Amino acid sequence: MLISSLFGSNLFSISTSATRLKSAYHSPPPGYIKLNMDGAFDIAHGAAIGLVAGDNRGRVLGGLAQHTPVLLK
Repeated sequence: MLISSLFGSNLFSISTSATRLKSAYHSPPPGYIKLNMDGAFDIAHGAAIGLVAGDNRGRVLGGLAQHTPVLLK
């Protein structure tokens, strides 16, 4: 199942099957910081997010990760 055009645009899609995406890192312009974020949700384990901040030289400036357990019963 694929859901597209959420909120009237094609910014992202949601799929119930695993999909392998081809991606490459692109550094930000000098003087800017790039934030890379990802998240996941599983009904049995809860939700998790991760964030990494980096500069135009590819250096990691900081990051965080957060897990939230399932609150539904």
